[in-house]
Amino acid sequence: MDQEQSVRYYGWIIVGLSFVLMMAAYCLLYCYSVFIPPLVRDLGLSRAEVSAPFSICVVVYSTMSLISGRLTDRFGPRPVIMAAGLLMAAGFVVLSRAQASVELYVGYSVLYGLGMSGAYIPMSATLVRWFVAKRGTALALSNLGGSAAMAIGPFLGVILIEAFGWRDGFIAIGALCGGLVSLSAIGFRRDPGDAPDSPSIAALNREPSFTLPEARRTPAFWIMCGIYLFAWSVMFFPLAHFGGIALDRGWGPEGGVQIFAIAACGGVCGRLVIGSVSDRIGRKAGLVLLLAIQIASCLLFAWSAAPILVYAAAILFGIGSGASVALYPAVVGDTFGRKHVGAIAGFAFAFTCSGGALGPMVGGWIHDQTGSYDQAFLLGAIVTCLAMVCAIVLKRPARH
Repeated sequence: MDQEQSVRYYGWIIVGLSFVLMMAAYCLLYCYSVFIPPLVRDLGLSRAEVSAPFSICVVVYSTMSLISGRLTDRFGPRPVIMAAGLLMAAGFVVLSRAQASVELYVGYSVLYGLGMSGAYIPMSATLVRWFVAKRGTALALSNLGGSAAMAIGPFLGVILIEAFGWRDGFIAIGALCGGLVSLSAIGFRRDPGDAPDSPSIAALNREPSFTLPEARRTPAFWIMCGIYLFAWSVMFFPLAHFGGIALDRGWGPEGGVQIFAIAACGGVCGRLVIGSVSDRIGRKAGLVLLLAIQIASCLLFAWSAAPILVYAAAILFGIGSGASVALYPAVVGDTFGRKHVGAIAGFAFAFTCSGGALGPMVGGWIHDQTGSYDQAFLLGAIVTCLAMVCAIVLKRPARH
């Protein structure tokens, strides 16, 4: 196997490891929804109070991505991702000991949130460094792990709760998934290196790159932050409340798992298609398409009562929000280059964390005030429209 083939081959190994990483990390994110009903029952908290740690988790996850991105650029992804898995497992041990909301904040918001900041951004930055022409495909395939987690996480959570109770269920799923995250880190490498004289590496080296300070001085950077701010505020809201949506319709915990599973199927289909499509039509055009689908899912959730329409909304949500996650780092790399993508994407996450944090919290508050999620989904459609406008006007800045 020559040097060029070796580089290409190992790049796809990292894609496979990234799939495992994303599946394990996001299983812990998506399973939290099915733990909400027993937490409400046993701890005497409201839905808004129990979902608030999810919102704060997004703040910690997003804010600390600024640091994890810089650490990845400096030290490589391996130590960052290993530490992330340990933090995730520790967070779920704390959740298992919850007597009041404070343990939910410490375990989920702080420890698990810190762990997530060391997973998604380092993984995405690494793949952006390894790929150019197939960047969208590589990120989409790795992010299939997130779609798989949307089905596996809640399903596994329900099984563990029924078998062991929610306390031991937290420990079991945290140890399993946190361990997989740390193990996946062993095979990660920072980038192909600059020495080999091959077409793919030459393309990587020719790609213009902005530093974080240079990027912040361009309008394109702040437009990109607007995309993150608006889109992520809507994306995290349903994920925290799928269990509640099913409960409102009298479906029980299994109904929430079904919605997650259907959304996961949509995410798998979307990610399988959008990677290669975006490599052909452009990653920005692909992102605009996915945001339009996310708008449609919000409207369908708001105006649907029949189960078949709720399932259709879940499929669209999985396609739109799930597949768009795979394209955000690719758009960052296309716009500002690969060398400092960890720091740039991490800063964008940190800057826009308020959107992801407010989504679940506002959704819970609107439900408590109105008795349904309809108004929250209508608001989500409007906010996603703003994200789509930002994506349409985004242009790669010129180097002076």
